[in-house]
Amino acid sequence: MRAFGTPVADSIAQKLHLTAQHLNDEAMEWGHRFSMKSGFTGSVPQEMVDGCLARLDEAPKGGDCSFTFWSMGRAIARVDVDATAFPTRDAAFWASAEAMWDDPGSDQAHREWVRSGMSAITPFAVAGRYVNDVSEPGLEDVVRSVYGDAKYERLVQLKRKWDPDNVFRLNQNIRP
Repeated sequence: MRAFGTPVADSIAQKLHLTAQHLNDEAMEWGHRFSMKSGFTGSVPQEMVDGCLARLDEAPKGGDCSFTFWSMGRAIARVDVDATAFPTRDAAFWASAEAMWDDPGSDQAHREWVRSGMSAITPFAVAGRYVNDVSEPGLEDVVRSVYGDAKYERLVQLKRKWDPDNVFRLNQNIRP
């Protein structure tokens, strides 16, 4: 990753999972407006990096727009892909376009930038999405796109068995 140039912040190091989960606690404290889209990639090709860099030049003023790349693999990839609902265990990276701002009048500009930023990643993305980053709640086709058809249907069967009344629905819901 360092070969692409000098990053704004260099946090590349092996970390405990709990440490990684708290990396952005202060920066993303409650009250900011936030938008992100993400996907899994098999690599970080130069063409994707160039597309991300070009979109950084188009970032709206008054906010913080960025791309993040998280290394996947290792222990994640050692689990059989059919053993859990997690969709993409063989991806090398999780990549995202993110924007954070405070002015409600900047909502549209920042959300449009995130969509544009993600268009630099999408051509290199593999199937599946990280469910906690999906911001289009309640749409079955979106939830299906997270897991893929086979896993989604398996989750529907589990939901019918264990939660037929759809009590646990305040998430990326899978209807029983």
